[in-house]
Amino acid sequence: MRVAKKMPSLAWALAVAAHIFQINHDTAATVRFASEAMDTAREHHLPQWLALGERCMGWAMHHLGDLETGLNLQRQGVRRWYDTGAMIHTTHCEVMLTDTFLREGQTAAARAHLDVARAHRAGYGEDYLSAEIDRLEGLLLHYEQAPAEIVAEYLVNSLSTARRQGAHLLEPRTATTFARVLVEKDECHSAAGLLAPVYGWFSEGFDTADLKEAKALLDELG
Repeated sequence: MRVAKKMPSLAWALAVAAHIFQINHDTAATVRFASEAMDTAREHHLPQWLALGERCMGWAMHHLGDLETGLNLQRQGVRRWYDTGAMIHTTHCEVMLTDTFLREGQTAAARAHLDVARAHRAGYGEDYLSAEIDRLEGLLLHYEQAPAEIVAEYLVNSLSTARRQGAHLLEPRTATTFARVLVEKDECHSAAGLLAPVYGWFSEGFDTADLKEAKALLDELG
């Protein structure tokens, strides 16, 4: 009985770990903790933590190349999350789906989910993903061929929000996105000038996905 009582806490801890690693774009760790969360939640009939595990696992699978299965599992997890009546972290649900649909090139679907994410963030005060929302908005507008100054406005806002909130892993993510947009416009010098000081701020964490991506782009830019 004592062990059984611990299972909800264990499933919650595993699912939250997957959630955190997903936000950090650490696919390997996301898969590990999401898988354990799902197994524990299924065994003990804990639909909310099963849903969170499915959401994170689906996102990671998609990033690792299993596109159809990953997207389907992610959407299943989001539906299951909503079916529990949960409102907290709905912003995260929709941000993840926006990211996945952008990777699919499905801009209309990405736009629909991003609009829901922005509305939920405003209504429920889930501000911890504000910088990511503006980054995805800027990227989506870029794909939609919006004027460059509007794209830049959202990416600048994302950088400013990340700095204000101390969201140091979100800042290089946005800076890398912004730099890639500039590279596409043949503004390589501006791209390097934007990205280099953001990357240079860090003295550790160089094995994280965002800093690896930033470093790879800086190396390309010479």
